[in-house]
Amino acid sequence: MSVSKKPNILIVDDEERLRESLRKMLEMDCFEVDVAGNGHEALEKLLSGSFDVVLLDMIMPETDGMWFLDKVSQRKLDVGVIVLTGYGTVELAVEAMKLGAWDFVQKPVDYDLLSLMLQKALDRSAMAKKQKEYECRIREQNKELARANGKLKELDKLKTNFMAKAVHELRSPLTVMSCTLEIARDDMEELGAAPECLKYISSSIKTVRGMGDIVNEMLDMSMIISGKIKMQKERRDFFSFLKQIKEDFCPVVEKNKVGLFLDAPSGLGDLVFSEEKIRQVLLNLLSNAVKFTPCGGRINIVAKEGESDVRVSIIDTGSGIPSADINSVFDDFFRSESFEKSGAGLGLSISKKIIEAHGGKVWVESVEGKGSTFSFSLPR
Repeated sequence: MSVSKKPNILIVDDEERLRESLRKMLEMDCFEVDVAGNGHEALEKLLSGSFDVVLLDMIMPETDGMWFLDKVSQRKLDVGVIVLTGYGTVELAVEAMKLGAWDFVQKPVDYDLLSLMLQKALDRSAMAKKQKEYECRIREQNKELARANGKLKELDKLKTNFMAKAVHELRSPLTVMSCTLEIARDDMEELGAAPECLKYISSSIKTVRGMGDIVNEMLDMSMIISGKIKMQKERRDFFSFLKQIKEDFCPVVEKNKVGLFLDAPSGLGDLVFSEEKIRQVLLNLLSNAVKFTPCGGRINIVAKEGESDVRVSIIDTGSGIPSADINSVFDDFFRSESFEKSGAGLGLSISKKIIEAHGGKVWVESVEGKGSTFSFSLPR
């Protein structure tokens, strides 16, 4: 056999003449061979050495083949076993195979047949060793991945904490700046300042407020990621809640000359939800809708009862979302030339996380040039 390392065979049989006969033939065939006279001796050699295949007689004094197989099975030793059996002990060989033996050959041994069985066993042993190596490698890779994942989580935690601290530090100066600019504008109006000056200061106020919105979005996101966001859920009539949202948002759509309509059954019943956070979601969706709906367009707030939830949709007749962007609109920091024109690109991502924290789902449908439908569900 043309192999770089000689296969190592252990012959276990109480008949010395058979042992030595098999040893000579196997050594002539380029095998490394060792012998044992019973199961106990064989187990000691197996534990102290390295063998590819064991040729095992079943009937031996003191400790027989079944005893040996049982010990090999208990210790989970990786070795192939071929049973040597007499004509009257075929049933015993079958029992041995149930205990883990790979094959059996009857005595007197046909050496050509035994050679084929040995080659088959060696191939199987080599495959088993490769599989074990692969499994060890995979375990090590999994450990490395777990370590890397742990480091990533730690870095993500540091990033979240840093973002939370940063936005907190930005919030106060922006509030002071906005208030100062508003006071300055009011004073300038009283003093009869030129319209051009008032225009500039009003633009500055708008910019500062926009920065404040971005800071608030980032603060919300950091609190959601860190699990510190407060969800004070209470049971409330959902129809009256939607009706209040519509009334509160009417001044915005009237200013933009867009129609706003509520289509929901008054018998929606009570839901358990955070009024503050679901209000935030709806106002975010409505704000996006009004941004992209032209004068004369309309926005519908539609609510329907499902089997185990209530589904709410904000439907607009605006410009729609490009097909290339439709799968990304709920991603963190997503911005598009035709969508999420202001803010940090976190509004929809935050809305999605709020709905999911309620056990619901959020999705979008859109046809470019015809409008969009943003929907979410809340469980009963």
